[in-house]
Amino acid sequence: MAGLAGILLLGGSQSVNGNHPFLRVEKALLEQALLQGIPVLGICLGAQLLASTLGAAVRKCALPEIGWWSVRPTREASTDPLFRSFQAQQVFHWHNETFDLPHGCVRLAESDLCENQAFRYGDRAWGIQFHPEVEPATIERWLREDAACGQRECPQIVDPNFRKTELAAMAEPIFDAWLQLTKHE
Repeated sequence: MAGLAGILLLGGSQSVNGNHPFLRVEKALLEQALLQGIPVLGICLGAQLLASTLGAAVRKCALPEIGWWSVRPTREASTDPLFRSFQAQQVFHWHNETFDLPHGCVRLAESDLCENQAFRYGDRAWGIQFHPEVEPATIERWLREDAACGQRECPQIVDPNFRKTELAAMAEPIFDAWLQLTKHE
């Protein structure tokens, strides 16, 4: 852990509840990062790993959130370093699991399908269920890979460019604020 400025955990098709040895390693790494105050940002599977590491249950969603779905900030988001400028909007999702809010965490964003869309633990760790990092080319690739699987997960027609500009504008202050935490003093 020496010399680590921060940990950014992204998504994947795995389940936190699956039997994947590398996920146990990642959870152990997260535990150490949290103990040492290393900034953590988990997105999608990364948020689920963070929630699980903090003792919360991860389970199937009532309905998958795949495609463009609305998310709204909570009242607490207005004072959060990463989410203070976040506004209710459609963002890109690709998940069929969700998590309970871990004990001691602050909910920052929610949706009708998944109550916990973003949360903060202490002042150095965040989990985001949706995908602020995704760009149109990535969405296109995910859609191609999904179609090639033979069983499509995506229940809607998705325009990868639908909110390209808005998504980038929403993501920039989140990532900029998190990156500030990773700078050594």
